Amino acid sequence: MPGEGVGATGATGPTGVIGPTGPSGPGAGVTGPTGLTGSTGPTGPTGAGATGPTGVTGPTGPTGPTGPTGPTGVTGATGPTGVTGSTGPTGPTGSTGSTGPTGPTGVTGPTGSTGPTGLTGPTGATGPTGVTGPTGPTGVTGPTGVTGPTGPTGAGVTGPTGATGLTGPTGSTGATGPTGPTGPTGATGPTGPTGATGSTGSTGPTGPTGATGPAGGSGVRGPTGVTGPTGPTGPTGSTGVTGATGSTGPTGPTGATGPTGSTGSTGPTGPTGSTGATGPTGVTGTTGVTGSTGPTGVTGPTGPTGPTGATGPTGPTGPTGTEYPWEGAWTTATGYTVNDCVENNGSGYVCIQNHTSGTDNDEPGVGVNWENYWDLLVEKGTTGATGPTGATGPTGPTGPTGATGPTGPTGSTGPTGATGSTGPTGPTQAGPTGPTGPTGSTGATGPTQAGPTGSTGPTGPTGPTGSTGATGSTGPTGPTGGTGATGPTQAGPTGPTGATGSTGPTGPTGPTGAGVTGPTGPTGLTGPTGVTGPTGPTGAGVTGPTGPTGITGPTGPTGPTGAGVTGPTGPTGATGSAPTGQLFLTAAGGWPSTTNGCGGPTKTEYGTNDIDVYVLEFDKDADEFAQWTVAMPSDWDGGTITGVAYWTFGAGGSGSETIDIKLSGRSYADSDAIDQDILTGIQAITDTAITLGDVHISAACSAVTLNGGPAAGELVQFMAMRDVSEDNLATDLLLLGIMITYTRT
Repeated sequence: MPGEGVGATGATGPTGVIGPTGPSGPGAGVTGPTGLTGSTGPTGPTGAGATGPTGVTGPTGPTGPTGPTGPTGVTGATGPTGVTGSTGPTGPTGSTGSTGPTGPTGVTGPTGSTGPTGLTGPTGATGPTGVTGPTGPTGVTGPTGVTGPTGPTGAGVTGPTGATGLTGPTGSTGATGPTGPTGPTGATGPTGPTGATGSTGSTGPTGPTGATGPAGGSGVRGPTGVTGPTGPTGPTGSTGVTGATGSTGPTGPTGATGPTGSTGSTGPTGPTGSTGATGPTGVTGTTGVTGSTGPTGVTGPTGPTGPTGATGPTGPTGPTGTEYPWEGAWTTATGYTVNDCVENNGSGYVCIQNHTSGTDNDEPGVGVNWENYWDLLVEKGTTGATGPTGATGPTGPTGPTGATGPTGPTGSTGPTGATGSTGPTGPTQAGPTGPTGPTGSTGATGPTQAGPTGSTGPTGPTGPTGSTGATGSTGPTGPTGGTGATGPTQAGPTGPTGATGSTGPTGPTGPTGAGVTGPTGPTGLTGPTGVTGPTGPTGAGVTGPTGPTGITGPTGPTGPTGAGVTGPTGPTGATGSAPTGQLFLTAAGGWPSTTNGCGGPTKTEYGTNDIDVYVLEFDKDADEFAQWTVAMPSDWDGGTITGVAYWTFGAGGSGSETIDIKLSGRSYADSDAIDQDILTGIQAITDTAITLGDVHISAACSAVTLNGGPAAGELVQFMAMRDVSEDNLATDLLLLGIMITYTRT
């Protein structure tokens, strides 16, 4: 009531049982506007009574009709894309892995066998050819059409033409051999476009037709051969006299029913009826069991790639790696520092101690103390086995025809075969031959230029034919030119038609039998061909000018390779020289023999430029010896060696004086005794002095056969001796070294 205060809320009583929901009233009344909500009063204290049990929920009444769906709200604007973060520094690139071995090439599948060619039916016997009538006189030849302009000559230099050999006498013509079987016809290439047809010239008169010879009698009919392909239909001859009509044969069986005709086109669809009123929404059924998930649909196309983010800052440069300078082939008397890399006898080495080479038997892989100065970096490997041959790829398209090479010399003419017997010649009626024009003198050959081609001079008399040269290999077939445009034809007037020979009488046609047709009898022999009438004179129409050449058509497929006989194998060329290797025996790496040894090795300075070299000193008054120990390379063939001396001489000698150094050696295998002969097989290295203080390099000595059983990788002891009885150098011979040359496998 107005003015009354709101009392405190009492304790909530237990909820009663919910009764069943009543049915919805008929028709939905219009809902009035909702009144303003009053302010909520303060909530009273909750009663302390226990909540009663919830009553059983009554059944849900039927759902009322669904109301119309409200309009969809406006979609909010998409927020801006966040700024792309900076790209982090790029990590160091990992080392590239070694490439895996190439897999073996698959086996080429076998070529399918060619199907058998069908049998050719037997050819019937040809009747004898009738006598050829005389040839009519040749008509006057019309003037030749204007020649089109010659295209520009290519700029390639023309090779010189070989001299033409003298023509040998022409032998008699050999008999014509039997004609071989005709090969299968190759596929016809595409026809080039046909040029425009020229106007038709006038047709010459037709000569009179010769009389028809009498028809031969019918021979015994042979068996019918396999039917060949049907030739083109010839012109229909005149209709002969119709024979009497035979009796009608029995009616044949009814043929099979033909195929059903195609279904007619569907008529137009009738107009769609108006849509009926929508019925009330039915009661919503219980939700069914969820079906299994259908297959995933095809992935849609990938969307466009988004813009590339900004490039991150470049990472710091890594520390510089250790440098290994490449010094090339190892040489003696050279200063090497740690990490220098050299090559010796096919292997690579890296220096591990600063030193000057040649002072301590330090030759990489050879000297006794080499491991004190070098580490093996890469060892020379053996040649790997040849991999399997890959499958043959498809044949590429035929390349363009190369420029024509110079004409080879004309070979000798082969012997002419025996002349076959000449068949009987029919009488010829030929017009008189005009006199041959005078032959022009040949002008001097000027320099070849790519200018336009001059007009062709008159043809000189034909010289004797030179001997025919050997046939060169056939070059690749150039592309086939397209069919040129057909020049205009000017037809001469048609000559009179010759008289038709009399036709033999036609026999009456017998009545047609009514029985089943019997087997075909053998074909009779062909009667002799009648005499051919004389050919009429050729028309005198003027020949029209030649039409322009058509565009060259595409090249047809290459025909099968001919089965020509392979020519004889040419002579084997001379064998090339075997490859060689070299070793340098330095003075610093050698030593004097204990018995009758030379002096040194001594380091000698040439003071102006402080050049220091090691020398072995051989006295002028007695034979003296020096030795070297070397492990021969693994590619030595175990054969002979040669030596070249590098030397100079001391004060007291002069130019033109000679030296003589004897070179020998012995090869040692595993477990060979060391104390064995070394002097057998010595050869002399000789040279002549030039100037004091100069380097002298001798010629190579003759081949030295080393003692023992020489083989690759064996230890070889070399010995050099100055033979003073064979030289006249009046001072010490200063040996710088000896270059050993050996043959490699």
